[in-house]
Amino acid sequence: MSTLSALNERIISAASRMGVTVNKIQQALDCPGFEMEDRMVAIILEYAEITSGVYTPLGAEKTGLVPMGCRIQTDSPEGSLDSARFDFSSRPVLEGERCVTGRAALHAAVSSPQVVGSLGLAAKLLMAQRHGKEIFPKESQGCYFLLPRTVLIDPGTYECFPVFEYKRVSELWAVNFFLVDDLIGSDARFIRLA
Repeated sequence: MSTLSALNERIISAASRMGVTVNKIQQALDCPGFEMEDRMVAIILEYAEITSGVYTPLGAEKTGLVPMGCRIQTDSPEGSLDSARFDFSSRPVLEGERCVTGRAALHAAVSSPQVVGSLGLAAKLLMAQRHGKEIFPKESQGCYFLLPRTVLIDPGTYECFPVFEYKRVSELWAVNFFLVDDLIGSDARFIRLA
């Protein structure tokens, strides 16, 4: 069976399960423009990314994750990233140090081209998590991950950057924001490409 035939069968099966009649399908097809088709293809691409683990981050402004009142200072979304190459062991706080400032951590990230982590990548990983994919190793649950490729200016004109934190109550990872002048502890990690 061809790929398009398999897709057609799955759509027909889903329509049947949901009680969608042929008349409703025809009404949808009669709608002018290509929005329906574009949305269908976008969903197919979303599932392909989740299944493959290869993500192509969007710019921060397209993620829906920029808090109200904040503006984007810098944003460097990565190209296509294979999550199988992610290394979660890199630390901005070196052995013997208790903490560093967020600014020092950002500087360390910029000087290492293997460090990834933009708000666009965060959006893709949150999408994968919503579909049941484990986005960080279980042993990482006591850590937080810096996303240094996006820096925002909050309404108080302070620079801030996104981080992934594990929320024990929901048992899910969520995006939070740290000020660049905040102290970053030894439980902070970078996401690097191995």
